[in-house]
Amino acid sequence: MPQDALPDRLASTMPAPPPAPAGVPLEDGRYEQALGYLTSRINYEKVGPAPYNAQHYRLDRMRRLLGRLGNPHLRYPVIHVAGTKGKGTTSTLLADCLGACGFRTGLYTSPHLLRLEERIQIGGQNCSPDELVQLTGSVREAAEGLEADGGGRATFFELTTAMGMQHFANQNVHCAVLETGLGGRLDSTNVCQPVLSVITSISLDHQKQLGNTLAQIATEKAGIIKPGRPVVCTARGPESCGAILKQAAIVDAPVRLIDRDFSASWSPLPRQSQSLGEAVATAAFHPGDLKRSFLGESTWQTRMLGRHQADNIAGALATLDLLAELGWKLSRQQLQRAISQSYARARLELISIAPLRILDTAHNPASIQAGLEAIQEHFPNQTCQVVFASSSDKDYRSMLRQLVPSCRRLIVTAYERNQRAVPPDDLRQAAEQIASDLPPVADCAPDVVVAPTPAEAWELATRATEPDDILYITGSFFLAAELLELVEP
Repeated sequence: MPQDALPDRLASTMPAPPPAPAGVPLEDGRYEQALGYLTSRINYEKVGPAPYNAQHYRLDRMRRLLGRLGNPHLRYPVIHVAGTKGKGTTSTLLADCLGACGFRTGLYTSPHLLRLEERIQIGGQNCSPDELVQLTGSVREAAEGLEADGGGRATFFELTTAMGMQHFANQNVHCAVLETGLGGRLDSTNVCQPVLSVITSISLDHQKQLGNTLAQIATEKAGIIKPGRPVVCTARGPESCGAILKQAAIVDAPVRLIDRDFSASWSPLPRQSQSLGEAVATAAFHPGDLKRSFLGESTWQTRMLGRHQADNIAGALATLDLLAELGWKLSRQQLQRAISQSYARARLELISIAPLRILDTAHNPASIQAGLEAIQEHFPNQTCQVVFASSSDKDYRSMLRQLVPSCRRLIVTAYERNQRAVPPDDLRQAAEQIASDLPPVADCAPDVVVAPTPAEAWELATRATEPDDILYITGSFFLAAELLELVEP
């Protein structure tokens, strides 16, 4: 990438990327040993989040761990993204857009679907198994030294976050997009010093950790805001926005807010053929009163399903618009191309067209609602068959209240590789109770079927698919991961 694509103050610190490392042979079992070491550490994604306090989420330990690695997180500009919904999609959009404009861009996200390497990407490519082994070795040495000095035992997420930050430094990225894991204020990624922060939609999720109101949850997300650093916000509603604006004012951080400084609109394109192209939509970005807007008012085509994607696109564009104002050299043509091709895996992802199968990681009521609305808007007048599983710490009853009246058949199951899954019989009982409370209208309540495993749920669903059926797989990241293995073994 030409160095003049970056502001002068950044370009001078960015040497040309080195060649990829030769890597470590994997035949000797070192990859499995690396995974074994990482999974031996406490993983709140598997056991459920701990109480959200400084005792369990220790930024000081994270800083000390990174200090032993030479503070890799301070060696490149960072865009930091938090939120309840849309943070993964927005992070992916930003990384794809910056990459299309010539920036060697790191992307750190969580959790992963099939392989741990998915969390750590550069230019859309996962870090290799060889690189994962090397990163695990260097981070393990630092973590064991820290523990010996009384610094405590690093968690799985702390280790993998440090590995991502180290990898980006090793590969001399021009910039990195970091997605928070849980919350924001105490998240391991929050040791970074970002060029700017992004806060996406706020809804009720992780209430036991983050609070029972939108204002409490938004306050935790707003913990990523840094003094004097700009913030782009696509959260709506007085509770969420009020909390975010309050925190920004405390640290004197300027905010660009959706529906005030920029806005979004959306409409589906006509269905023209039996291909992925039938699902594209348009989103419009309006800069409002931003006099120096690089993008202006414009229309952007996307392959992502759902009108909620307009907010994600507008938020990404507002962020890019601000980066251009800060001196980053961007190409409108390349941004158009990147947004038209970008999508986040298992976020309302069309995994087949005939029959229509949609894989989604929605795991709270607001996301389920957005998914059902997207299906109706893109594929009206088609019946829906749902495969559903959920974690016990999620509001699965509220999710089922939306799903039950929206499908002709509901297959409930439990993923196998995470102990947080709700037993399928509990889901069935909840769904049947919801169905019994529906108005006595013909065909209003679905058949509810139990499948002990995701594989059996997939077999039942595909065997019973009718010509006009849409198969919607939803409820959990862990369900999406296990079913994706059946689609892409």
